[in-house]
Amino acid sequence: MGKDQELLEAARNGNLPVVEKILGQRAKRSGPLASLRRGPGANVQDASGYSALHHAALNGHKEIVKLLLTHEASPNIVDDKGCSPLHLAAWTGNVNIVRLLLCHGPSVPNVNLMNKDKETALHCSAQYGHTAVVSLLLEHGCDPTIRNIKQESALDLAAQYGRLETVETLVRTHPELVAAYNGRSAGGIMSIPHTPLHLASRNGHKGVVEILLSSGLDVNVRTTSGTALHEAALCGKLEVVRTLLDNGADLSIRDASNNTVYDLLKQFPPHVVQDITTLIRSHSWRFRARFCTEQRPIWRKNQRNLPSQLSVKPNQLPTTANTRSSTAFSQPSRNEHTRTDPTSQPGDHLNNFFHSNRCLFTCVYTSSDVVALLDFFYSIEY
Repeated sequence: MGKDQELLEAARNGNLPVVEKILGQRAKRSGPLASLRRGPGANVQDASGYSALHHAALNGHKEIVKLLLTHEASPNIVDDKGCSPLHLAAWTGNVNIVRLLLCHGPSVPNVNLMNKDKETALHCSAQYGHTAVVSLLLEHGCDPTIRNIKQESALDLAAQYGRLETVETLVRTHPELVAAYNGRSAGGIMSIPHTPLHLASRNGHKGVVEILLSSGLDVNVRTTSGTALHEAALCGKLEVVRTLLDNGADLSIRDASNNTVYDLLKQFPPHVVQDITTLIRSHSWRFRARFCTEQRPIWRKNQRNLPSQLSVKPNQLPTTANTRSSTAFSQPSRNEHTRTDPTSQPGDHLNNFFHSNRCLFTCVYTSSDVVALLDFFYSIEY
């Protein structure tokens, strides 16, 4: 085994005495022919492009990293994949070695150096949730907006793999990462294939979705694949779908192929998407109920001519129909309505409510009654 290989093996295995001996031999020799007699330098590389510093950084040998840096080992030397020792240390999450490489090298490391996949050390650490390393890299000027060959930013990777703490750190220290996506729901489809919200939704990371939404990311931001709701629904992420709907996800938005979420779900067997479909329909009913009961009553101007509240007798409540074609509900006549509590607010009632089968109701309910009634309607199989 030659001296070069011996140094690389010692650095990989954490053999500090051997590394000291080999590097010391080179440092002691001087004179006109010293370069011919010296041992290997600190920057020798093996067949894969790994230097001794690569090996030591990857395997967590802090003292060897420190020793190599004092012997002018370069933190910017790259292997065959374009990775520097900083990439490898960030990938393993060793914050102490990352700090050594950033602060104690013979030259300033390029924190935004990209490998052949166009990934920086920040990508490597964010993907695996090494939040302490992410924070340190950001403090030293690492650019979080850089995208890799797949158009993924560090925030994208953290969101995709559910790294909650890392996502929190990135959106807190760089709110512009979220602001860049806003306004795209109304302004057209984004040129990139995804957002952090899409990736988190697709993979079912509810906590990450909540963090992104609370930081201000538009729930209806669109890409070619549609909104985050399209992604979550297609991947069967029920709780994420619920979270998106509760935060105002728009069911009418279409993807680049002109499909709504409903259109996409129809392409699958009903039993496969039953839970998602049920949730979406239920939410749609409840939204319509809230919308109707929150509107200003249409009888406001003629309020004097109408009773303050209408009520329905028990025998007039809707009953389940035995067949599709049978009439399930009856319309009470005007003289059957009775005046009730005069202190109630007209805005708390719903007038002329249409059911999906086009039956007209002149009976009026309070807000909570409407929601319960809609749930009842939806439970009926037509």
